[in-house]
Amino acid sequence: MSQTYERRPEPAPCTAGLERLARRFAADRSGATAIEYALISTLIAVSLIYGAQMLGNSINQLFANTSTDLTNSL
Repeated sequence: MSQTYERRPEPAPCTAGLERLARRFAADRSGATAIEYALISTLIAVSLIYGAQMLGNSINQLFANTSTDLTNSL
C-alpha cells in the first residue's frame, strides 16, 4: 500500500521573504536588552506620574484646607 503525499505549495515570493524575515527576527536576541530597558523606563515613568498626581492631590487638599481655615478665622 503506497501513500501519496501532497506537496506543500511554494509560498509566493513576497511571503517567502516575509517568512525568512520573521524567522531571523525570532532568532535575533540583540534587541532584547533595549526592549527590557524600554519596559523598565516605562514602568518608572508611570510610577513617577502616578506619584506626582497623588502628591499634587495632597498639596491641593492642604491649600484648600488652609484657605478654608483662613476664611473661617476672619
